[in-house]
Amino acid sequence: MTELKRLGEWLPPAALTQPSACFEALQEFLLLRLPNANTRQAYASACAALVHWASTQSLSIEALRPVHIAAYAYVLAQRLAPPSVAVHLTAIRRMYGWLVERQLLASNPAAATRSPRRIVHSGSTPALTPAEVALLYASFRDRHQHDVRDRALISLMLFGFLRISAVLQLRRDDVDLLAEPALLQVLEKGGMLRSIPLHARARADLAAYLALVPRARGQLLFAPLSGKRSASSSSPMRREQVYAMIRRRLTKAGIDRVAGCHAFRTTGITRFLAQGGRIEVAAHLAGHASLRTTQLYDRRQRDAAAAELALLSF
Repeated sequence: MTELKRLGEWLPPAALTQPSACFEALQEFLLLRLPNANTRQAYASACAALVHWASTQSLSIEALRPVHIAAYAYVLAQRLAPPSVAVHLTAIRRMYGWLVERQLLASNPAAATRSPRRIVHSGSTPALTPAEVALLYASFRDRHQHDVRDRALISLMLFGFLRISAVLQLRRDDVDLLAEPALLQVLEKGGMLRSIPLHARARADLAAYLALVPRARGQLLFAPLSGKRSASSSSPMRREQVYAMIRRRLTKAGIDRVAGCHAFRTTGITRFLAQGGRIEVAAHLAGHASLRTTQLYDRRQRDAAAAELALLSF
């Protein structure tokens, strides 16, 4: 019921005017076909945007034809980057595929619309410099709950190459600080459960956090703090809360850079490769299914080219 309530937040009022069978099928698509919460939210937003656009054209999603989807793709391309347009069109294509499967439509009007392609050789997420990382860690206080929690959370992304979604799902049972090396059970995208070693710094920061804010078996590691020695909330921190925390932390440390959660994963992987770490190991620790994804974090060729280019003179 909680997920159904959240769908009401994601879908616009225009969706409520859709034929009831179609709207019900849309909810089924989001809940039954998309087990990953992040994918569900992204696809819900994409479907909601299409419903809203269709309502401005005085059309229902049932009435849309291939020419309408092509026109909508053109509208998307005017305001979104190609990868974002591709996500929207993939969501729409899969949504209509579900409506066809449910026999509410005879054909998929989005089947013929192609997503824009862009070949990327290097990621665009900024990586912090070693000096900036040192400034950030120097700004944490050792005996303050929020500082110790935030440092442990950031360390898991920076030294463990973890996605923020995986960090926020961690429970006390997933951490074994007594093992050699210390181990972490991580649930990644697609339901993949992995056991990875913990870097000594991440281990120390996590141990300091658990010593100050104990966690019982089954409890979430990172939950909103209540001001007491343990968090009373049974809900995890939201990604928006973590993002806001990171912005505050960077500002407090005097780091004038726009960076979010993924910047720490990027920084860790980039630095690991720059220091001679093998790309296969980075891919394993990061949970990448393909080395091509890990290569987006490899800035060595770019930096080497910059250094050689600096030798050019006239």
